[in-house]
Amino acid sequence: MIECQPMGICSWNFRLNAPGWQATLFLRTWTEQGEIKLGDRHCQVRKHGLLSGRWTLTLRGQTLFTAQKRNAFTRNVTITGPGISAELVANSLFSRRMNLSGPDIGLRIEPCHPFTRRATISGICPDPALACFAFWLTAVAWRRARKNSGSAGS
Repeated sequence: MIECQPMGICSWNFRLNAPGWQATLFLRTWTEQGEIKLGDRHCQVRKHGLLSGRWTLTLRGQTLFTAQKRNAFTRNVTITGPGISAELVANSLFSRRMNLSGPDIGLRIEPCHPFTRRATISGICPDPALACFAFWLTAVAWRRARKNSGSAGS
């Protein structure tokens, strides 16, 4: 299991702790871009256009994964990379839980409580960078939902 802890009470930056690795995720305040530090690797998350629904995770200029939203009205994202194709899908219309599935991939990302940003990731994923990217996209969706609804903690 991976524990996801916000770095402060109002922060959208997270520390991820898993058996054998740790990561830090940074979401920029005014954009849906940021950085993922996974061990000694410093990856950049870039959104390609304000309304594009497309993000890339890069390391030293090389694209590791690409994420593409199916449409603007869902929380469904296709993530592709070398030899990997996975779907990040909302569990239901009203839930913050997200599921990442694909060949040899089955992750569940869910908040620890309805009024917290703390979360856990459980299941199987061969690549920690993919798990981090999926959580990063989930945190962006949570932050967007909070901004749109004005509700505390979601």
